[in-house]
Amino acid sequence: MAKALRRWKFESKLVQNLRDLGGYACHGGITYYGVLLRSDQLAGLTDEDKKMLVQSGLTTVIDLRKSEEVERFPNDFIDSENVKVHNMEDSMKVKSEATDQTKVTCMGDLYIRKLESNGSYYVSVIDLIANSPGMTIIHCLAGKDRTGIIAALILLLLGVDELDVIADYQVSQTYLKYNIEDFLKHNPDAPRYTLSSNAKNIEMLIDHLNVKYGGALQYLNSHGLKKEQHEQIRNQLVLAVNEV
Repeated sequence: MAKALRRWKFESKLVQNLRDLGGYACHGGITYYGVLLRSDQLAGLTDEDKKMLVQSGLTTVIDLRKSEEVERFPNDFIDSENVKVHNMEDSMKVKSEATDQTKVTCMGDLYIRKLESNGSYYVSVIDLIANSPGMTIIHCLAGKDRTGIIAALILLLLGVDELDVIADYQVSQTYLKYNIEDFLKHNPDAPRYTLSSNAKNIEMLIDHLNVKYGGALQYLNSHGLKKEQHEQIRNQLVLAVNEV
């Protein structure tokens, strides 16, 4: 197992939000450290940084960014012999204003739209993680929204307490503090809610899952998650109590 680190710190100014999803109590055990990490864009890492991640077991990167974001900041592992990069974001959909008249006033509104448009997409990402031969990093541009939805779905699926899921989501705003300040200097008119990882956003997502579907498991099942995949992701990510 990799080192029990929560946040992985690097020299790159572009990588400030890389952190482990290990150490959370869940149904039957705790989540492993060093198996699934969430991050902002993997760009600007030094050769030593990349070597350290590979030596820690990194084999799989799931890149959730749009093609134009990837083109602007190419993934540092795209040419790696040891790491497979899966580019996923261009297969994501979001309901348009024409089909969904719900006004977006916070990121929580957008998260619910994404849930309702991309169930099979989230199942495919979970399947990639479940079948990874080693450590996996999921990431987008900031590691806050697209990555946050998937991280929340996985933690909830494993039975992590909702308060822990909310707390995990909120951390992004702290780690991205200086990047956000720099962004606002160059984009003063940007809507402030898009930069926030306020608890209410992920609470809206959790409430929607519970009220409409009965929880994350039922949501994912309704979009094609099989029992075998559920067992596989649990085996991949959960250290059972009797193994501790």
